[in-house]
Amino acid sequence: MNNPEDVPIDATEMIEWIKEYRQVKNMSWAGLARVSGIPAGTLNPVGLGVYKGNIDNIARKIYMFRQKVESQQARVRTLLNKPTFLETKTARRILSILEQAQDGGLVLIATGPGTGKTMTAEHYRKGMSNVWLATMDETTRTPTAMIAEVLRAMRISPVNGRTDARSVQIKEHMQDRQGLLLVDEANHLDLPAIEVLRNWHDISGGGIALLGNEELYRRIYGHGTTGHQYARLRSRIAMDHHQDMPRPEDVSVYLDNAGIESDDVRQLLSRRALARDSGGLREIQKVIELAHKLAIGEDTVVADQHFRDALQVRSTSYVRGAAA
Repeated sequence: MNNPEDVPIDATEMIEWIKEYRQVKNMSWAGLARVSGIPAGTLNPVGLGVYKGNIDNIARKIYMFRQKVESQQARVRTLLNKPTFLETKTARRILSILEQAQDGGLVLIATGPGTGKTMTAEHYRKGMSNVWLATMDETTRTPTAMIAEVLRAMRISPVNGRTDARSVQIKEHMQDRQGLLLVDEANHLDLPAIEVLRNWHDISGGGIALLGNEELYRRIYGHGTTGHQYARLRSRIAMDHHQDMPRPEDVSVYLDNAGIESDDVRQLLSRRALARDSGGLREIQKVIELAHKLAIGEDTVVADQHFRDALQVRSTSYVRGAAA
């Protein structure tokens, strides 16, 4: 936000802007006066070109109002346009591994929350042929439920009959396609379901990428009984990537994309994103959204203090002293 006393202001440009704004918003001069804080008795003659007072002073007031309008529009865009894919250092590493997997490998990508893993997988799926993304959850733990989810991702109509017949459908679909099956949230799968995925890889020669959290990594690379149970899968993993939080470079790219220029705010958000169990880049997005909502609620331009307040709210679940 610029101080109107410190920048040159073109009075003609400001007058044309407010006339166009009034027309676009279909507002009366009285209505425009209410939202701009400039008296209707001043705006009307300004708009008609018959104002006899100091036009430069009015131009400064219009300039301030314009900054407020444009700031509000920017905040709305920020709230509505959440980032989908950003080419961070972590994203480039994941994309490289997925490219290797599509050559017929079995890979493991295990990361903490807010590292951009799922966004990167979706970006890869959209840009490559014969790539299928199946997302698991608590309801798809078993082979039967997992197979049904993969069939949906591949847009294959399941045959009637037993689960093994549907599994054969998938293996046949993967053969000779140089395809890649992305299994996101694979940490939800029980061992029998993961063994089915291993079998698909062995028989079809197609690529499979297991994407999940640190729990999945510990299960596969654990010791004792758990490690022994996953030995066959582990022996087939061509590449893996284990990362518990975003990299500092990832956070910087994210803040650049969000238009965060204040050094103080960048430091605050970076510390939050890089704190263990904070939620990483996902937490940054929530703080940014909340800061803009707080500014909108106060009908003012978003400022550093709004980000500090948003961080406090996210930390304590209290909004300016009142329980959230």
